[in-house]
Amino acid sequence: VMGAVAGCIGASICFFISRKGGRPFVLRIVGRKELEFIDRWFERYGLWAVFIARLIPLIPVDAVSYGAGFTTIKYGSFMVATFLGMLPRAFLYAYLGELAARQIETMGMARAYLNAASLLILILIVLSAGIYSYRKIRDEGG
Repeated sequence: VMGAVAGCIGASICFFISRKGGRPFVLRIVGRKELEFIDRWFERYGLWAVFIARLIPLIPVDAVSYGAGFTTIKYGSFMVATFLGMLPRAFLYAYLGELAARQIETMGMARAYLNAASLLILILIVLSAGIYSYRKIRDEGG
């Protein structure tokens, strides 16, 4: 839970920087094509976009927060979607960290390396699913 709370604090900072900095600043940084994609994405998916984006490890948390900041999404809705979306990620990271720590403590280093390789493969599978989801959303959005 603490990981999700910390993530919400960081997301809030990005959200308000974007909300106060406005679209012209963002346009100079990301470019017109990317900004139009972000607009379409938030218009089409709204609150669900924030929630689902938080579940996909490949999508940077800050990018979603900045993107939401210059849209019309209400801060309260943004925070609810952010917190609920970050909970599974935070629990997953905590679990994987605990699992890795236990393995290193209780087994020899050779076994720990094997487990680390397994973890890497799991991460690659999750990233692949994230890339697939991102491309599917991008292709549907324009």
